[in-house]
Amino acid sequence: MEKTTIIMTEVTSPYGKYTKFTIKGDRKIIAEVDRRDGKYLIFAGVAGEIGSRTNKTAALKLAQEHIRGFIPDAEFKLSVVQERIRLA
Repeated sequence: MEKTTIIMTEVTSPYGKYTKFTIKGDRKIIAEVDRRDGKYLIFAGVAGEIGSRTNKTAALKLAQEHIRGFIPDAEFKLSVVQERIRLA
C-alpha cells in the first residue's frame, strides 16, 4: 500500500516564519507550527491549537505525531522550496 506524503514547507510572511503541513497534491493546510512569544505553537486543522514547545524540532515532532493519529501511513518530506507571502 502506498504511503500518504505530507509536505512540510517553510513559509515567510510579513508577520514572520512558520511551517505548514499539506498532503502532497492538495493545497489544504492540515497543520502549522508557528513561533509566538518565544514558543512554537502547533495548530492542527479544526482542532485549533494542540500544544506548544520551546524547541522547533520538538514542535515539528508533535505536529507529526498528531497527523499520524488520523493518517497512520503518513510519510513526511521537507519541501526544498520556501514559500513567500507578500502584502500587495
